Amino acid sequence: MRIATKVLLAALACAVRPLAAQDGEPKLLQVAASPDGVVLALDSGTIVRTADSTFLASAFYRYPPATAERFGLDTEVERQEMDCARTKLRARHRWGLKDGLPVATREADTTAAQRTTWLAVSDGDLPIFGALCQYLLGSFAAALPLRAPGSYVERQPELVNRSDVTRRISALYPLELRRDRITGEAVLRLRVTTDGRVDTDSVRVVRTTATEFGHAAVQVAREMRFHPATIDGRPVATWVTLPIRFALAGRR
Repeated sequence: MRIATKVLLAALACAVRPLAAQDGEPKLLQVAASPDGVVLALDSGTIVRTADSTFLASAFYRYPPATAERFGLDTEVERQEMDCARTKLRARHRWGLKDGLPVATREADTTAAQRTTWLAVSDGDLPIFGALCQYLLGSFAAALPLRAPGSYVERQPELVNRSDVTRRISALYPLELRRDRITGEAVLRLRVTTDGRVDTDSVRVVRTTATEFGHAAVQVAREMRFHPATIDGRPVATWVTLPIRFALAGRR
């Protein structure tokens, strides 16, 4: 069971609401939030309808500072195909974000069998699975054209120049916001190519707490280098949603 499952369960009964129609750029869409600050969201840009009630999507579990410090992850991302009618799932794989940058997790790998075999949802995961399905079935996702899921990415892109990126975030921290001790983040949508570079023309700001953070984050993203995503051991280009956090020393 993922870190946030237990603390999210109590919040689901009152937190689920109909999803608005999709418009504009992809965005993180909040599904539920626990009293202590764990947020469950869907990445609208990753949703694919593969059958009448079956969806391929990425769920984000955003952790509050105390949980993030304890487990070494700010965010856990879970990519899976969900059959909402049969209460089954497949192609589950996970990766993490720390300080807004991608890191590998123990559950990052997905076997070929997991990518092709439908599994019953466990009792522990059923409330969150149900919340996600209720959200998807009541949203624009239910009207998307049917698409074949295609080949599943086995391993998500992994940042290889973390220390350089961390320094660039600090160097590009907007001066006025630093002076006023304002912290925040920008969520980017970008494409990582087969050679592990960011397609600079693809970078878009999905959401930001301040315009200045958005501009700075785009500059940071262009300097990121990754181990590319793979399918059957071969590098492939893939889209990722990436929050970049701007924090001051001693503040999270």
